Amino acid sequence: MVIVRMRNAATFLAVAMATSALMGCSSSPAEALGQDPEEAEASLMPLAGDEPVSEADVKLIVEGVAAAYAPEAQAHGAQFTVRVEGSMTRIDIAEDRTWNIIVGTDFFRAGLTRDLAAFIGCHEVGHALGGFPFKDGPPQRTQVAGLEEGQFGTVSSAEGQADYFASKDCLARIWGDDSEENSAYRTRVSAATKARCDGVWASDAERDLCYRLAVVANDFGVWLGRDPTSTDTPSTRVLPGTNVNGMAAQCRVDTIFAGALCPVRNPGTDIPGLVPPYARLVEIDPTVEADAAFAACAEGPGARPRCWFRPNSTPYDCSSVPETGDCAVTEEGVSAERFCSARMGIELFPCLEGTSCALDEDQFPVCGLDTN
Repeated sequence: MVIVRMRNAATFLAVAMATSALMGCSSSPAEALGQDPEEAEASLMPLAGDEPVSEADVKLIVEGVAAAYAPEAQAHGAQFTVRVEGSMTRIDIAEDRTWNIIVGTDFFRAGLTRDLAAFIGCHEVGHALGGFPFKDGPPQRTQVAGLEEGQFGTVSSAEGQADYFASKDCLARIWGDDSEENSAYRTRVSAATKARCDGVWASDAERDLCYRLAVVANDFGVWLGRDPTSTDTPSTRVLPGTNVNGMAAQCRVDTIFAGALCPVRNPGTDIPGLVPPYARLVEIDPTVEADAAFAACAEGPGARPRCWFRPNSTPYDCSSVPETGDCAVTEEGVSAERFCSARMGIELFPCLEGTSCALDEDQFPVCGLDTN
């Protein structure tokens, strides 16, 4: 059984207001099964959350998510705010420890449901509280420096980690007691997906929550609007390192579902891996992963997928490749640009047919038209 503990009345009220609307799914299950909705059984009829989601709905839902994690923010001297503005949805982690969730117009694309609104809100919260692995760009290096001065309160988690936190911790907290609503999702997942949930969770309540999270994963793949995705078709890609930035749509679906299959929750308010010395948080340091191990599944169906996460990472030796890269030939004999990074190792980017790699005047490898 999943138990949700609300720490104060204000938090409970905010979450209750938000979760009363969190019943979304992107399409009628009757239609998905090729049935006439009017002839479908009541259990297969659309849930209330299938209707369009307004801007006011989204703001209320995301505010409820933020309220559910107010105690964690307060433990780090921070507070969440929610604003609807601009074109890009994101979280702005400010020096004064205000964690601003900004809902942009990109939130309102086709396929948005109330459940997806809750997931996206949880994803943004996950950038603040999800912990290791962290992003390693200039903003995160600024955050690391600021932590020493009492600023920011956190370092931005990787995109994949924010997805993992959203399903593993955040939605499980918000929906854990919604037994009646969760049970309606039994008819919305495939037999294969249901079997994976049932293989991890023992009680009906736990399984129903897992089904609901699987539906969110699949609906999120639709909402992204890229290639077809499904919890039934996991990615087979294995990266040589951890990708802390954007991921392929199927990899994101896999990560959300992995969170649904992981029984390990963060037991307290600590941000996994946010332990001094902070400079190592944006480097490839196995000790950071060890500091965060208490809050993730290290193996099994709930482990973070290898399509973006490489456990026990150590820096690659790039001494054999110039910093600017060079040209190489693949095993298939195709000319390619070659680069190396401490995080991902040596990567080859094959040239298109009719082109070959050559160094330009600045010694960067470039695929250009063959002149022979």
